[in-house]
Amino acid sequence: SGCGGEPAEAPSAAAEPTTVEPTAAEPTAAEPTAAAAPVVEAPATEPVDLLHAIGTELAVSSAYRDQAAQVTRLVDGDLATAWNSRTGDLVGAWIEVRLPAAAEVTGIALVPGFAHTSGESDLFTGNHRVARVRVLREGVEVGVFPVATEERALVTVPASGAGGVWRIEVAEVLPGARTDWRETCISELQILGRAAEAH
Repeated sequence: SGCGGEPAEAPSAAAEPTTVEPTAAEPTAAEPTAAAAPVVEAPATEPVDLLHAIGTELAVSSAYRDQAAQVTRLVDGDLATAWNSRTGDLVGAWIEVRLPAAAEVTGIALVPGFAHTSGESDLFTGNHRVARVRVLREGVEVGVFPVATEERALVTVPASGAGGVWRIEVAEVLPGARTDWRETCISELQILGRAAEAH
């Protein structure tokens, strides 16, 4: 049967085969005819984390006690670590990512706090959590997005567009239980999208 069509009926056992004799007006052999080539669409590739799939550059507004290692904790795949900003760098703190121009961004995912629990100390509820972000591409606002703060997992905001310099600014924080902890914390960051050179 054809794709989506009705199945052809099978001939019954009693059906006699028939022969059709060609007439003068009918060719005895099939003549080639021009047929349109079928259009085959390449399957859309699933978005990947561009921070790990292509060459990128990553910068932050600040780091706790100026520790450079804080930056790599954003992309180490370990929810027991986190980027911590300088003390007091809360609303207005930012992360900036430079992507190849030909890349396509389909979303930004982040864990909006320090997801780790250490002994009796819950670093997720004790620290500030990111509740809203302002996303810019090449200095132009893409949008302001709420971020769910209840789950210790990646939360995706639907920011999309071409490659270039993307900035994620903290627009609102949910204060933590520990008033003496005043750093922005993000355990993990992913820039979701597609790129021809992704691997």
